[in-house]
Amino acid sequence: MVGSGVKVGRRMNGPKEFLRRKRDELRVRRLAVFVSCFSAVNAPDYARTDLLEKVMNEAVVKADLHEAFGPLVDFSKGSKIGFLDKKVAQTVMSKESEKTGIELDMDGRNDLRDWERIREFSRRFAELLKEQASEG
Repeated sequence: MVGSGVKVGRRMNGPKEFLRRKRDELRVRRLAVFVSCFSAVNAPDYARTDLLEKVMNEAVVKADLHEAFGPLVDFSKGSKIGFLDKKVAQTVMSKESEKTGIELDMDGRNDLRDWERIREFSRRFAELLKEQASEG
């Protein structure tokens, strides 16, 4: 299972490079790919096609499962986001909040993850791994 977040609209290149580098090994294994981003909440089709499928196509891999999940957007004092990155993210997310009507606390933690969907995705992947193990 390979996953990534999207920070302020930018994909993180590490997972894509991992998929590209390991594509031959991954072809003979079950593969699940996911992304965690705000687009999964307000534009899920875009998140699946432009963020996930595009990365898989660029890396020349095919996933057995792929999904986009909402993020944890943490603007709290304890956040690991640096000061400048936090200000940029707050500006971007404030505009997204106004545009979409999704309320965000610009000084707190905003958990937009759907844990039931995440658990279901994990269960489905576990079933695929069990099938693969029983095949051989």
